[in-house]
Amino acid sequence: MAGIVFKSEMHVLMGYQPHKAMISGIGGKSQEYEPVIHTAFREAIEELFGVQPTYWLVVSLAEIFKSARSVQNEGYTMFVLSFDDLIRFMSHIQASVQTSPYYAQFPQSLDDLLLRRRAPSDAEVTHLALIPLVTDPFQIDQRDIPLIA
Repeated sequence: MAGIVFKSEMHVLMGYQPHKAMISGIGGKSQEYEPVIHTAFREAIEELFGVQPTYWLVVSLAEIFKSARSVQNEGYTMFVLSFDDLIRFMSHIQASVQTSPYYAQFPQSLDDLLLRRRAPSDAEVTHLALIPLVTDPFQIDQRDIPLIA
């Protein structure tokens, strides 16, 4: 299992997974004989853009970001990239796939990625959010949600 963490010093990009009713990182399970770095990039492309990447796209991303720091957490490998890396990642994907069913126009910025997303309700990740990067556990106060929904 592997994923990618796109982060700044203050925030981390995460996604809402409706089938789990939780917000989590971007990533998932490895396919048979798949290197973990390939899993991380394949899962990120699938979850962020709703497309199945080619093997060569995944390999090229793994080569571009081969110096990414990785961390282990209970058998899960997370590759840590910056928001600047996210823009490079999106540009490389756009050059290969050109379109995404989750966006009318392929996102060019973090704002586009977050605010122009239109993933269907059955997508593995429906909504994206920037979460404060804090070390203490926290909960989201659900009392305000009905008022603003």
